[in-house]
Amino acid sequence: MRLWAAIVALAPATCLGGAAAAEVGDVRLTASGERTFTIDTGEYRLEYGPEAGRKLGAGISITRRSRPDAAIFTRMAHGPSFNVTDYGTFIGYEHKTPKKDFSTFGSLACKETPDAVVAVIRSRRTWADFEGTLLAYKATPGLVRWTVKVTARQDKAVYEPPLPDCEFRVKGGWGGHQVVRHMSQRGPVSGIVYFRDLEMATEALYFEEFTSLSRLYELTGAANPWLGYTDGEQRGAVRMGPAVSEFQPAEVGGKQQPPAPYAEKVEVHERFGYLRPEGFRIPKGERLTVADTYLALRPALPDDNVAVCKAFVEMLAPIYQRLAKPPLVAVDWAGRVAPQLVKDLRRPENTHTTNGLWWPRAYVGYEHKDIQLWTVSQLLLPLMEYCRKNPAQKEAASLRDDLARSLPAFWDEKWKGFTNNLPPTQDLHYTGVYLLNPVYMVADIAAAGNADARRMLLGYRPKLLELGRNCGYVFADVSTSDLRTQKVLYQFDTTCMYLHIMMRLHQMSGGTDTEVLAAARGAADALARRRMDLCWEINQTAIGAPACACLAEATGEARYRDLAYIPLANTLRWAWLWQGYYGIGKSLTTFWGFSGTPSNPHSCEYESHQVRRFMKDYVALESARLAPDIRRMLDDCWQRGPTQSWFALPPTIATAGAGNYMAPADGSESDCGRVAPDQMVPLEDFHGGWGTDMEWFQANSKLGQIGQEIYGAGGPFWYAVWQEELNAVAGRPAPATSPKRGKR
Repeated sequence: MRLWAAIVALAPATCLGGAAAAEVGDVRLTASGERTFTIDTGEYRLEYGPEAGRKLGAGISITRRSRPDAAIFTRMAHGPSFNVTDYGTFIGYEHKTPKKDFSTFGSLACKETPDAVVAVIRSRRTWADFEGTLLAYKATPGLVRWTVKVTARQDKAVYEPPLPDCEFRVKGGWGGHQVVRHMSQRGPVSGIVYFRDLEMATEALYFEEFTSLSRLYELTGAANPWLGYTDGEQRGAVRMGPAVSEFQPAEVGGKQQPPAPYAEKVEVHERFGYLRPEGFRIPKGERLTVADTYLALRPALPDDNVAVCKAFVEMLAPIYQRLAKPPLVAVDWAGRVAPQLVKDLRRPENTHTTNGLWWPRAYVGYEHKDIQLWTVSQLLLPLMEYCRKNPAQKEAASLRDDLARSLPAFWDEKWKGFTNNLPPTQDLHYTGVYLLNPVYMVADIAAAGNADARRMLLGYRPKLLELGRNCGYVFADVSTSDLRTQKVLYQFDTTCMYLHIMMRLHQMSGGTDTEVLAAARGAADALARRRMDLCWEINQTAIGAPACACLAEATGEARYRDLAYIPLANTLRWAWLWQGYYGIGKSLTTFWGFSGTPSNPHSCEYESHQVRRFMKDYVALESARLAPDIRRMLDDCWQRGPTQSWFALPPTIATAGAGNYMAPADGSESDCGRVAPDQMVPLEDFHGGWGTDMEWFQANSKLGQIGQEIYGAGGPFWYAVWQEELNAVAGRPAPATSPKRGKR
């Protein structure tokens, strides 16, 4: 009974998938015996038994009942050392004389609970006992999960070429499937591959729960769920062939090339899924998880970008509800962190005075007297809100006022616009990041009541409209002299920023500016041509969700509300939905970090806190219309995310006992400025690995390798504004004075 109680705990009683009551009966244990089971889940059937064993080898076959000739096949954990589903003896062919390992099938137990159909397979090898558990969740037909736990009976060195845990089969035998890959893991993000199986006419979302595998990666002493698996420059432990880059060139052979809409590409693959590390030792007596896999299946969708992205969010949400999550930390952002941050930003090494105005540098101790609008604006906006809520914070108000005085200096009266740098701006090329990223922040400052920002944005309006028309609302590196010539690579998510800016202008007009509304529609049409290939910088992607909601509200057209699923899916695909309790993760939190740009090996605080802000805005706009599990997932983004940011602050890192993972304070291992362990300015780069020296691969380098980013320091001010909400969620009204780690 203890075993069943533990297994049932894996299947929460609440209806997480939003399924109708009539659908619950679609998940059932159809047949079971001593060595067989058949489980139906929605339109799909899972079979384990002698018949499947003769045709496919001992394992679990997953078919769509209307297409029984094509299957997904898994042994739960692939590899000679781990196949838990084997019926009989295992032969080790690596020896000259085959040696029998009389590790055989032990038992099978199947049961229906109110929440799931559960099957437990036990087997034994000479070196270990195995327990494989499969669950089919009744609340979400088509969603299954399997885990494999190993208890070592003797020391075991595992050194075998890794292969993905799932295979494609046709007509009972070997054979690849034609698939359309919507996305696959790149970099230290969640272990996801999302694809359409043309043979099964099925959309499939595979998710490996890396948190459960922490002990496995701790035993390697070096590997991470993305490091060590290389196809070119794309890394990841969940595979379906080499990961691909979605960027498009804006010029070929010196000639400008228009952006192509997303087009499905059919590929043939034989395997997909998780690969275990290659080369590690499991000590005698060790009990660890070697696989924790979710597979969500639903009938294939039409070739439609919105439908595919919406399905991704809908399939991810019930998986997310079941993921292991690290403990939240209640922090005194408003009374402790923000006041110290204000003082830190005033330090001489973080500031300079030029042309009679006060300027923050981009990084702590930065040698350059740089002047950037996004540093000014992303500090100014949350400070305006923080000072409204905390009027007694005079030093914060003084900092706000200095930033506000600097803001108009970016306006170029001759050019009738502004960029990330001071005028003159003519005859320069700017990426969409540097051209439009500062504009959306000025637009938000204008909406918050700053008159100079309003004047700047309204003055820029004609040029922004021209820019959108000339570029077709899709932007690469743009020439400020003619607003037509584009170079290098298209940054598709800049369309999301442009849409947001147009909606701010529309709101400022009281809803009467039809010209900017038409431009917003043009941007929305351009956004609709993308699928899971939108992201350049994650904050630029995330802003598209609330912008689409605002456009739907302004026009009354529901299609724009559905369009929000494209930026939502492209945001969530880059989330770190795992906590590694090894290396740095023993002291710090990685969960709900974001890769700032695709395949980036570290989480970036500037992009991460901006994403949290936009997810909070989107939920506020759309809460009543969102499915409950999707709303909870998006709420967690901004409610749990600040705990990850708390552990990106150098004083917190030191208090947590992980100071040796930071780059040294002398700047010898920092690219920009230096790291000051006593300052509340967050680190730009937060690595989720082992914190080795810089000579190692970048994903394992020290925290703060890039620097301590002042331009990303707006996050703590936002969290100070949200503090009451955050601490209510954390469940501890008393602020924490030091981080506390929960048990693994």
